[in-house]
Amino acid sequence: MLEWSEKEKCMKAILLFSGSGPILLLSLYPTLDDERFAKKLKEKWINKYIAFDVTIFI
Repeated sequence: MLEWSEKEKCMKAILLFSGSGPILLLSLYPTLDDERFAKKLKEKWINKYIAFDVTIFI
């Protein structure tokens, strides 16, 4: 099981463009270049993508 630090528990919005179209994700991964995030996308058959952080105002 993954251990998350307090800093990593913040949700992030990610706009991801892939071959199938744009996807808006909510994620607990701390950065877009986190290896766990890339591995999870590959498990979902998303191998090539462009991703951006999206600012959320609440």
